[in-house]
Amino acid sequence: MLNPGAAYLGTINVDTTQWPGDWNTPLVQATRGKSKEELTKILDSLDLGIMLPGASPANAPYAAWQEVMKKGNGRAIHFHWAGANDINSKPIPMDATTGKIYEQVILGTDYSALSKIQDDFESALRKDVVTISAPGTKLTFKIGDRPVTKQDGDASRERSMKARNLIDREVELPCRCDTRVAIGRNR
Repeated sequence: MLNPGAAYLGTINVDTTQWPGDWNTPLVQATRGKSKEELTKILDSLDLGIMLPGASPANAPYAAWQEVMKKGNGRAIHFHWAGANDINSKPIPMDATTGKIYEQVILGTDYSALSKIQDDFESALRKDVVTISAPGTKLTFKIGDRPVTKQDGDASRERSMKARNLIDREVELPCRCDTRVAIGRNR
């Protein structure tokens, strides 16, 4: 459901120039054939982009939207199941059955509970030095005040206004059951 003040402006296809006629909105017309830099200027005043499966930063519209977000504007919901891999890093073929599983996960996730789990995990990480060990490996680190990005389904404007990095503005669905710790300088 759209926010009462929201307006649908159009759908930009990233993989073909053959777009359905009803996609021919003024925004879509303005983006045809434009470079990433030109698209960034066109999209700069928009608030929300929704990235459907298959779109990636290799596509000029997606790359332009990321540039908008890097400047501290906009936010994205990224339906992120195209390109998924199994536990052995082998691509998972997408078919109707797999699509249905992803749909059930999106619709069946308890987002409040997921957010609480991620808050608790972040709190535990911030308490002390973290050590991760496995045969032949021992990593020790402290996250300090580095950003911790939650992928908990919250793509609200309020959350995006607190963003400390690009991924804070790009919420993935289905939600990831991990919490990312950005290592390096705060940007």
